[in-house]
Amino acid sequence: MRSTARHNVISLESPIPLSTSIGHCCVAVGRVFTVAAALLGPLARTALAQQTPTIAQVDAIFAQYDSSTTPGCAVAVMRGNNVVLQRTYGMAHIGFSVPMSTATTMWVPYSEARVFTALAVAMLAGDTRLSLDDSVRRHIPELPAYAANVTIRQLLHHTSGLADYGTISGPGWQISDRMSGDEMFRLLTRWGQLVFPSGKQKMYSNTDYALLKILVERITGGTLHAYLSGTLFQPLGMTSTRVGADQGAVAPDHALFYEATSDGFRSLLRYRESPVGGIAVTTSVDDLVRFARGLRDSTTGLQAMLEQLKPGAFPDSLDDGYAFGLFRGSEVNPDLIMYRGVGEYNWLTVSADGSPSVIVLCNAYKDMFLFGPATASLYSGAKDRAALQRARRQTVSDAIDRSRTL
Repeated sequence: MRSTARHNVISLESPIPLSTSIGHCCVAVGRVFTVAAALLGPLARTALAQQTPTIAQVDAIFAQYDSSTTPGCAVAVMRGNNVVLQRTYGMAHIGFSVPMSTATTMWVPYSEARVFTALAVAMLAGDTRLSLDDSVRRHIPELPAYAANVTIRQLLHHTSGLADYGTISGPGWQISDRMSGDEMFRLLTRWGQLVFPSGKQKMYSNTDYALLKILVERITGGTLHAYLSGTLFQPLGMTSTRVGADQGAVAPDHALFYEATSDGFRSLLRYRESPVGGIAVTTSVDDLVRFARGLRDSTTGLQAMLEQLKPGAFPDSLDDGYAFGLFRGSEVNPDLIMYRGVGEYNWLTVSADGSPSVIVLCNAYKDMFLFGPATASLYSGAKDRAALQRARRQTVSDAIDRSRTL
């Protein structure tokens, strides 16, 4: 059964806020108004039409969640600061027949939103409350002495050499198990060594961003959420975004996460409670539209902060790999930047030239690697065959082929 709770194309969008305050810097931002297509010349209108896919093409990408019996997705496509399409599919709550909306908050699983933690560190560095080249033990003395040379920059880029606390916790430990910060420090002490000399290699380790969370909270005297709320979320108008929230709690407009079973779906109520679980983000498509605008607005300094984090990353991370919550390159289109962790939950996809931006949230994990890049390729005018030749996953090829034939 197809879901009927879907939005139509949106061609005009409300202006960005009059003022934006990021970190401790407050700046005035002029209103950005959309020029209606009717005011454009005939040639400009023709060019725009040629670059805009049909609704059916977009719907085909999300077909597996376009039902009243499945989890759902919400998507927004932006050109510049303007939202040109919003669509929703499926259910926020299957059992109670609650449809998905762009205001529905959803869990961005585990480490997929690490870029927010990285931005918190960048803002503290900009305020000279830390240096990216500080020894981590300067701020967190519980870290074992063998990690004396590990720096904050190395945590950001996963070049610290610190073992992943989940890996060294032994057999039977699961990603959703409870573990305190003290337990993590005891595990690292018993482990007794770096996996490799700090700064010499790259290895994804949950320990790195667990320590960054602790670092921010030590320096600010509050929670990671409190700091980001005051310096980033509230200034951008992201009033529904939370860091480290209990995903199993009942909250207005919040969609529980689902996982597939042999005969349908079940709610996933057991969320990660270990140290890095505190950096998981709950947000909505509407809030992420505001974040995407903030990235484009040079007066916020957000994009400049991300650029300042690049030194110290391994070369492959800045070419077609992962660095501080961003992936560069996609199976669909190598010219895309994807906001996600090492998992495959792409919640923001941006083309290299900055347009379009595609925001997707789903309350299920399956094929989240696909939706943003496939939609961005439709709107960027990527050639079908060129994109498909680079595709390594058959599901990606199938979805794009299906959408292009409509």
